[in-house]
Amino acid sequence: MLRSILTASALLAVAAPAAASSYSATLATPGNGRIIGRDIVWNCTSASCLGATDESRPAVICQSLARQAGKKQ
Repeated sequence: MLRSILTASALLAVAAPAAASSYSATLATPGNGRIIGRDIVWNCTSASCLGATDESRPAVICQSLARQAGKKQ
């Protein structure tokens, strides 16, 4: 009985989806629109961009945005 409860608990823990992390960036050169970077889609308005992803590599995500949009402040 205890084994089946532990097995069911383990399966539920594995099946739970990961929460997406939110990222924001301020651009040196304002621009509007959508920027598709590595592992993330950025929605930009004026000089700020917002995006969310399940990936946990902030440095790579920021470098990708910098390549696509230019320098950041």
